[in-house]
Amino acid sequence: MSDMITRYRPTAALERLHDAYDRLIHESFVLPPFQRLFDGFNRIGSTLVEKEDVYVLQVALPGIDYENADIRVVGNQLTIKGRYVIPASEDGAALWSGMPQGEFSEMLRLPAEVKADAAEAVYDRGILTLTLPKSRECRAHAIKVKTAA
Repeated sequence: MSDMITRYRPTAALERLHDAYDRLIHESFVLPPFQRLFDGFNRIGSTLVEKEDVYVLQVALPGIDYENADIRVVGNQLTIKGRYVIPASEDGAALWSGMPQGEFSEMLRLPAEVKADAAEAVYDRGILTLTLPKSRECRAHAIKVKTAA
C-alpha cells in the first residue's frame, strides 16, 4: 500500500473517460484496421520546427511532380497531395521495389492555426519546405507585470 496522499479531484475520472472515448472513436471509425499499426507515424518523412513567428515543415518527397502538388491549410490541418513520378526500368525485371508509386495524400495536424494566405513552399532536391506563419492569436505575447500602488 502506498503512503502517498492524493488530492481528490472529482473530475479526474471524467477526464480519463473523455480520453478513452476519443481513442475508441478514433480506432473504431477513423482509421482502417491495417493503418492502426502505423498510427502516430507519418507515411512520408517530415520534420516540424517551431520558431517565434512561424512553423517550418520539411517533407521528404523525392520523385514527385512538384508543379502539380496540391497543398492546402485549413486552421491547423495541412494536407499534401501529389503523385510520385519515378520511371520504371524498361530493359529488366524488378527483383524488389521499395519506391513509392502513384498518388499520395498526407494530412498533418499542426500545433496551432497558421495564416494560409502567407504560407510559402519551396521544393529543392527532393525536400519540400513549407514556411507557415503562425496566426496572430497563436503567438506568444509577453505580459508586463505591474506592482500594486
